[in-house]
Amino acid sequence: MLVDAAGILHKTVFARNITQVEIPTTGVASVDRLLDGVNRQIKEWRRAILQELEDGFDFGRWLNDNPRVRNALIGEYTHVDAALGLIEHDFTRAIREMSAPTILIWGREDPIAPLRTGVLLATRLPNARLHVMDGVGHVPMGEDTARFMAILMPALTAPLPAKFTPTVPDVRHGNVACRDRPGATFTGRFDSLTLTNCINAKIENARIRQLTLTSSTATLTYATIDSVDTALTAKDSRIIATAVEIRGRVAIRADNSELDFAGVTVRAAERGINTSPDSRLYFSVSDLATPEFTGDAHFIRPANMRPDGKPAESKATR
Repeated sequence: MLVDAAGILHKTVFARNITQVEIPTTGVASVDRLLDGVNRQIKEWRRAILQELEDGFDFGRWLNDNPRVRNALIGEYTHVDAALGLIEHDFTRAIREMSAPTILIWGREDPIAPLRTGVLLATRLPNARLHVMDGVGHVPMGEDTARFMAILMPALTAPLPAKFTPTVPDVRHGNVACRDRPGATFTGRFDSLTLTNCINAKIENARIRQLTLTSSTATLTYATIDSVDTALTAKDSRIIATAVEIRGRVAIRADNSELDFAGVTVRAAERGINTSPDSRLYFSVSDLATPEFTGDAHFIRPANMRPDGKPAESKATR
């Protein structure tokens, strides 16, 4: 049994998640405008701090040595401290080699270990089942004990249900372009999907021959991008992808973009990752098979590889 397991994502991705700060609205327009400005300033400050951390510091050790900063960022919660210890470990191999049937119970609103961690584990563990509890956070056994027990007891005693397999609806959309449309959702089969200034797009249960983003943000879940040319192109964009497979002659081109991949498989015939210096790629419990690198991917910026196929040593990977 795994319940809202923290520390699976790469430590920088995990740190970015748990240090999210949101100031609630008041309903008074003038006050909310002021608070929105404060919110933006806090986010910029957090982004700058974490950028410096991933470039030159050990995040967990730094927080441990600076308790006032730790409390200001994440509060005085023991489960957060435990998670900070877990993030120092790469679980990629252990997840791949786990043979025991595994039941995952996850709170959909978990602010510590986001649901994408459960999705990652459900797809990467060889024999796992995921149960998602709506309306609860990181401690579902305490927040809704009765509902938690109703999932737990059958999981311990009843035969395992069939393993979940993502399915792509057999709905063919051809070539689709999204422009200036926030919050759009895409599912099914696409010859090409092009997003331009589309914020908070969702791509799920999809199969795409070519995906292109410009000045857009998107989350991808249970998706395959399979191209004879360049599979994924991102410019001035941000992508969060979980349980995704990317295959192409060139798998990924990124220009001034941020790509956060968890449980992602990348395959390329000619070039795996072609990025500009101002792009950042984060891999958590993923794998690559490209001319530059083949193996487990649980690191930052794998674009620059040594001749022997290993990630180039840098401040981000030391």
